Amino acid sequence: MVQLLEAENGERLVRFAYTTGDSARRGPVTLRAKDLQRMQKLLERAPGLKDALRG
Repeated sequence: MVQLLEAENGERLVRFAYTTGDSARRGPVTLRAKDLQRMQKLLERAPGLKDALRG
């Protein structure tokens, strides 16, 4: 799961997490090449997140 969050002060945060059922879990995240390819495609539908990841 990749989420774009915004702090109260307007700072943009990107959360990488995994899920077990309906609960988001934090921890180390390892992405495979196919995961990165899928993420690139999904980012086309999330321009704010795509922009935040560009830095």
